[in-house]
Amino acid sequence: MNKKIIGFVFGISVLLGFVYLNFFAVDESIYPNLVDLETLMEEERAKAAVELPPFTPVTERYSGQIDRVSVVFEQRDYTEFRLTTNGVVQEGALNTERGYAEDVDATVYVLNWQLPESEQLRYVRLTGEPGLLYLLSSDNQIVRGSVLSKE
Repeated sequence: MNKKIIGFVFGISVLLGFVYLNFFAVDESIYPNLVDLETLMEEERAKAAVELPPFTPVTERYSGQIDRVSVVFEQRDYTEFRLTTNGVVQEGALNTERGYAEDVDATVYVLNWQLPESEQLRYVRLTGEPGLLYLLSSDNQIVRGSVLSKE
């Protein structure tokens, strides 16, 4: 019984020491880059308050479901894109290329064209189906079931 009381008192002492050292005895000279949480939160709020210029007017807008995922592709002036996938928005630089396979008048949209190919997305609008947009795989083949319809 005596050992239980001593163990309990020792445990409480260690716990109180831990709380004191972690919450009340911070030596700021040891941590020169210590930033309090409130300052950090204010900085994050300020970053979030910086708005990107509105993405309007949209030149073209396509939407659809790809593998049960809602996808909306918007482009402005054939130079910028916004791709919304299940509510997650990605924006960036857009480039277009003329021609796909035997369709010399098809338009290929290259999203994030300035990044390495592994980080680019490519969509194609075929001449015979101007109201549809298809996702292209990494080997430049149309992905089945990837059709987006023009709005």
